[in-house]
Amino acid sequence: PLGTMNLLHSASIVRCAIYTRTAAVESSEQSIRAQLAICEDIVTANSLGGWEVRHHFCDNGESGATQQRPGMQALLQAVGEGLIDVVIAPDLARISRSVPDLIAFLNTMAKHGARLVSATDSMHYRMPVVAVLLPVLVGLAQIEPGQH
Repeated sequence: PLGTMNLLHSASIVRCAIYTRTAAVESSEQSIRAQLAICEDIVTANSLGGWEVRHHFCDNGESGATQQRPGMQALLQAVGEGLIDVVIAPDLARISRSVPDLIAFLNTMAKHGARLVSATDSMHYRMPVVAVLLPVLVGLAQIEPGQH
C-alpha cells in the first residue's frame, strides 16, 4: 500500500497536517485517537522522505455535509497560507461527504501546491484524475454503515 512507501526521496521537510473529524460527540475522543494513530502511521512510514506532522486539525461532533467547520476552516486557511504540503486524513469521508465540496477542497489544495493523502484508502489525491474517481469513492463512503 502507498502508506508504507517512502514517496519522497529528498532531504527536504514535507510539512504535514492531520485532519480528523467525528459526527457524534459521544464517541469522539476514542475515534479521534484512532484516526490520529492511523494518520501518524502514514507520516512515520514516510519519515525518510522528510514527512513531519506540523499541525492537527480536528472537528468533534461536526457533520461532513458542509465545509463550515472550525477545524476545516483553520486547515483551509493554513493551506492558503502555504504552511502545509500534505494533508493526511483517515478517509475521504472525514474531509467531506459532498462531491462538490471535495472537488473544491482538492482544487484549493492544488492551487496552493498541497495534496491530500487518505490513510485507509491508501491513495494520494490530485486533480484532475480525482474528478473522475471522486463521485464513486464518495458514494461508497456514504453507504458504509456507521460512518458520519
